[in-house]
Amino acid sequence: MGLFGDKEELEELKANLEELQQENESQREQIRVYERDRDNFRELKIVADRLTAENKALLSKIETFNSEKERIAQGLNAQKSTFEEDIQRLRGIIAEKEREISDISTQLTSKRDEIASKMFAISSKNTDISLPDGLSLSGGLKTERNIVVGNDVTVRGDIEAADTVTLGARTVVVGAIRAKNVISKEGCEFRGDVYATDKILLGDKATIIKSLDCDGLIKFGNQIEMKGDFHTKGDIQTGTHCIFKRLHSDGEVVLGSGTKALHIIAGGNVELMDGVVVEEGIEYGGQMKIGKDVHIGGMIKARS
Repeated sequence: MGLFGDKEELEELKANLEELQQENESQREQIRVYERDRDNFRELKIVADRLTAENKALLSKIETFNSEKERIAQGLNAQKSTFEEDIQRLRGIIAEKEREISDISTQLTSKRDEIASKMFAISSKNTDISLPDGLSLSGGLKTERNIVVGNDVTVRGDIEAADTVTLGARTVVVGAIRAKNVISKEGCEFRGDVYATDKILLGDKATIIKSLDCDGLIKFGNQIEMKGDFHTKGDIQTGTHCIFKRLHSDGEVVLGSGTKALHIIAGGNVELMDGVVVEEGIEYGGQMKIGKDVHIGGMIKARS
């Protein structure tokens, strides 16, 4: 054996040395790759950090935009609500003013009609008054004798006669009537109070807006409509299918078939023909006679 061993051992050492050198070079290459990757990672991290910051800034802007959008929407809704409230308030004011104007107009019309009714367009002391068909008269009629009015006449005023007032068909009286007798044909309209000392005889389909009063007989035709209550000292006789509210007579009451009334008070007898309807009861002082298919709501009270 020589100083450094035998030849095989030397060759083995050389081989080990070369292997170590190769491994060392491989490790160095891995270190270089790692350093390159580490540099790339740092660059990627920088980019990632920058993108993260930009995303945060964008999200902040989006949140600010949404907040501002919500604030604007709330403001618009509040303004819309206020605007709608203002519109409703103004509509209420306009409706109130329209009602006031309508009331004033009604009052003016009523006052004008009242003034016109107090003014007698025709006045006579010793002669009858006669009006032709189709006349429209502003002002009343007054005589100590009789008044005869034609068909389709309108009288805007009071009518006063010491004897008899006779009205043609479809006559309209915008005012009160005072006479001994009041007689009308069919389809007349009475817009004021009617008073007669002896009798009132009304034709078919008359309309009475206010009231009637008579010391004697009130006799209605068929299909009469009375829109107001009335109290009379005399007897009441109605035709068929009339419509009344409250009837108050100190005398007798006879309702024709199919007639409707809200309430009846009679000082004397009451006769209800077939199909009469009385909704809120009857008070009477004499006897009662009831036809077929009569309906009476409320109480029936005999007055002592």
